Amino acid sequence: MNRRFRISVGSVPDRENLVGDLYYDDHVVCVVSYENRLDDMQLELHAPPNGGRWRFEIADFNRALAELKARIAEIEVVKSEDRFASASRTA
Repeated sequence: MNRRFRISVGSVPDRENLVGDLYYDDHVVCVVSYENRLDDMQLELHAPPNGGRWRFEIADFNRALAELKARIAEIEVVKSEDRFASASRTA
């Protein structure tokens, strides 16, 4: 992934599921979220700082976006496995 891109995944109070932020030079380019299924993610684009334009290679953006989506899915799978293991121990 291009070093100017950075990803962050976490929970926010107004969303039930995880969200991911994609940054370029420390500015949010987009937020990735989903409602019910991981294979139905939405992309919320943010305006660049100072009213400018985003300009980067499409391949770099696609790689960063793919990495962000994969990280969200990976964390959700781990959370699901943890919930299943906890439920099994209490049953």
